[in-house]
Amino acid sequence: YKKAIAILRRVICYQKEQHVRFEYRWKAVWDALFLVIKFIGTADMLAQPPIALLCCDVATIFNLFITYGDAFLPTSDDYDMLYYEMIRVSQLLLNFYQNAEQYDSSRTVIQHLDNIKTIIRHFTAKLDKWQEENSSAVLKQEQIIHIIRNNYESLKLKLLDYLDHIEPYSENPHERDFFRDFLRNLVADYKATIILHPVELHLE
Repeated sequence: YKKAIAILRRVICYQKEQHVRFEYRWKAVWDALFLVIKFIGTADMLAQPPIALLCCDVATIFNLFITYGDAFLPTSDDYDMLYYEMIRVSQLLLNFYQNAEQYDSSRTVIQHLDNIKTIIRHFTAKLDKWQEENSSAVLKQEQIIHIIRNNYESLKLKLLDYLDHIEPYSENPHERDFFRDFLRNLVADYKATIILHPVELHLE
């Protein structure tokens, strides 16, 4: 998980710095990150220091999307969809925040989750108000996105430092063991697919 998140963060930082907009369905990435949160965001998992660091990494990815998404997401609609998706899984994210409050003694995870919590509370209040005023029991996706678009200006988020600051990649010594084991497994898997046939030599 940590390696995958690190690669994703480098890709996003590259896009931000170079002003590159990939034509990609980013919802697939957000859905995958939500699944990771569902797995690592439990009380038992957060009690483990390595998992807490991974939680920070995942939250950092979301903060990169929140803070700089308009600079590298393909369209403004994608940025709106990011907020919609966070609202859609708001209970999952709030449970994550509550577990972090209880088990993250360093408060580092909480700091990374503050903006997500603020977004959920801000837009949930706007959605609730709209439903009260319009006597609507169920809001459709198009209506929710419309409300999100009309309430960005009143949203106040914290600007987190060093979101796009990443250490230069160095294979040696940090990744040496990983690539050594990876190549060994790759060679072993390849050898297992090779079918050797006896060769007859005809000497004249």
